[in-house]
Amino acid sequence: MAEKEEITLEEDEPADPSREIKGMLQRMNPFGFFKKSKSLILAGGTALVGVLLLLAVWFFFFTTEGQDTVEKTDSVRMAGKEAQNRSGEKMGPRFEDVVELAPFGNIKLQTSRNLSKVDMHIALELAAPAMREMVMGQTRQIREIVAQETGKQTWLVLRSPQGKLEFKYILIEQINSVLSGAEITNLYFTQLIMK
Repeated sequence: MAEKEEITLEEDEPADPSREIKGMLQRMNPFGFFKKSKSLILAGGTALVGVLLLLAVWFFFFTTEGQDTVEKTDSVRMAGKEAQNRSGEKMGPRFEDVVELAPFGNIKLQTSRNLSKVDMHIALELAAPAMREMVMGQTRQIREIVAQETGKQTWLVLRSPQGKLEFKYILIEQINSVLSGAEITNLYFTQLIMK
C-alpha cells in the first residue's frame, strides 16, 4: 500500500519588523534617496550660501546708493572751487565760506620705519564769506605752512584720529597767525593718503 505522505504546512514565522520597514522603504525609495540625502543637503546648503553671497556682492557694488555716495563726495570736493553746471557755464563756488587748496603731493614726513610721504587735499572754512579774497591772496604762504607743519609729523601721529585732530588745530593756529584780517574757523582733510 502506498503510504500517504502527510504534508504539513509549517506556519510562517513572524517576520522581523525591521526587515519589513527596510523593505517598505526600498519599495518607496527606488533611487536610494535616503542614502544620498546627506550629500544632497550639503550640496543644497552650499548652493544657497553661494547665491546669498552673490546677492550681497551685487547689492554692495551695483546699487544706486554707491552712486549717491560718489556724487556727495564730488560735491564736497567741489566746495570752494568754481563749479560748472551741466551746460558748461562756470558758476560760483558752492560754499562761499570754504576755500579748497590745490592738492598737496608727496610731502615728506619725519623719518619713520614705514610710510614716509603723504598726499593731502585740504579745505579751509572761513569765519565769513567776505574773507575769501584775502585768503586766496595768501595761498602761497598757507601752502608753505601746511608743507612745513606736515614735514614735522610722523605716520604714527597721522594714522590716529587723535593725531589728525591735533595736527588740524596746529595748522589752524599757524595759518591764522599769518592771515591779516581773515580767520579760519575750521580745516577739513578731504583726502589724506600716506605712502
